[in-house]
Amino acid sequence: MRQTLFYIPCHIAGMPVFGVGLFLLLWVLLGLGMLAMLAKQGRLKEELVSYLLILIPMGLAIALLLPHLCEPRGLPIRSYGMMMLIAVVSGAGLAAWRARRAGMSPDVIYSLAFWLFVPGIVGARAFYVIEYWDDKYWPIYQLHGLQAFLGSVVNVAEGGLVVYGSLFGAAVGFIAFVRKFKMPVLALGDLIAPSMMLGLALGRVGCLLNGCCFGGACDYPWAVTFPFGSPPHVHQAQRGAVPLHGLLLEPDSQGRLEIADVVAGSPAEKAGLAPGDVLRQINSITVDSVSAARWALLDARKLNLLIQWDKESYIHWLIELPPDPEATVYHEHDGQVELFGMTVAESADEGLVVAAVRGLTPAAKQDVRPGQKIIAVNARPVRTPAEFCARIDEFHRAPWIQVRTVENKAARWTLAEPPERSLPVHPTQLYSVVNASVLCLLLLAYTPFRRRDGEVVALMLTVYAVTRYLLEDIRTDEAPIFFTGLSISQNVSLLLLLAIAVLWFYILRQPRRS
Repeated sequence: MRQTLFYIPCHIAGMPVFGVGLFLLLWVLLGLGMLAMLAKQGRLKEELVSYLLILIPMGLAIALLLPHLCEPRGLPIRSYGMMMLIAVVSGAGLAAWRARRAGMSPDVIYSLAFWLFVPGIVGARAFYVIEYWDDKYWPIYQLHGLQAFLGSVVNVAEGGLVVYGSLFGAAVGFIAFVRKFKMPVLALGDLIAPSMMLGLALGRVGCLLNGCCFGGACDYPWAVTFPFGSPPHVHQAQRGAVPLHGLLLEPDSQGRLEIADVVAGSPAEKAGLAPGDVLRQINSITVDSVSAARWALLDARKLNLLIQWDKESYIHWLIELPPDPEATVYHEHDGQVELFGMTVAESADEGLVVAAVRGLTPAAKQDVRPGQKIIAVNARPVRTPAEFCARIDEFHRAPWIQVRTVENKAARWTLAEPPERSLPVHPTQLYSVVNASVLCLLLLAYTPFRRRDGEVVALMLTVYAVTRYLLEDIRTDEAPIFFTGLSISQNVSLLLLLAIAVLWFYILRQPRRS
């Protein structure tokens, strides 16, 4: 698993890369080049609108949204997004090669790819957001507001696309394309069907690197484990299947947060914690439920800044630090320190306060404002810029956790390395890679034997609906819904099979020709 491949700096030679910067300039030049190519080929008038529908939204995303996805180290390039890009390019390449062999211009396929890409992504993301609305997106909106909610929705490079959603979204773009250019629907569907499975196979590699779409626990030789904080590990930790930093938590008879067990020999046991202790705080975060405590333990490796929001309220800003301690750069000037986009200074009356905040920085995205007080770093009080930097350096080199019980007993220990991993699970991502690859080869092999337009795409939908239903029995990342007791993808598979039966009935009634 490797969620982040590398980071693109937010500034190069003092110039912004994202927002109104270098990347937007490159995108404008690329768009002008594409439009010039269309004009040279005499296709500008008929395809101008379709290309502008891609170029303009992407330009707005570069200018307005990408700055809000930047982290302290820059814009993360996620493996999931990279594999999705490779999948799109590979699928379009295969379809263009097959189109050329069929006597069709490959430019038709490249134009079609533009029409399918955006609706497919929108459909896949919308399906995912609806599916995880209660667990993930509604809490983000409640806690952090509309801007954070929109940022999390559009951040598809971190994962969160559902194949069936992309299928429905792409179908809308496909129908619009064939209607505009008066092309045969089923014949064109047969042409691109193997490409869709090739793209799916490569995309599932991205799922493995991202840790999503995971399976249930198993003890087969090919089972895989995932690192601390990965989606499978979080899924198991939230259900109490794995310990967190040596602790297993359960509610007691009064609903209080009780330590059910402590791993023998763990730092938590050496710090004095024992079964039966009732927790009250974890790293200054008051925990009033098992779920809140488990999330606090899952986030214990993140830098926790306790900030006084106003006279009566406080917030916790959790920051993912770079692996290399030397990568955390401070800018010191006249006794002030700039870090994470905010400048902090010592005040004789207030202690450590935020003196200034730069726009489009992590601090600005967290709505940190000048005048607010920084109280503590991971439960350790700070009053001066020097203490602030020292606490961050100390935590970066040897992360610690501090908990407090209802009896006011405090326990503090350094977090173990390496942290706990998930229990072994089915590598369902690899099962899906094999499934989609075999289906792609099956469609390519069947194509010479088809007798009617639509047989290839109907075969693809039939086999995929069946195999996806079976794979969902092994996956555990989707909870059952409705009265069926099946996952949302299994319900869609059953409905799709009914629709495919109608499609087969229509296709087989057509005369034999292609």
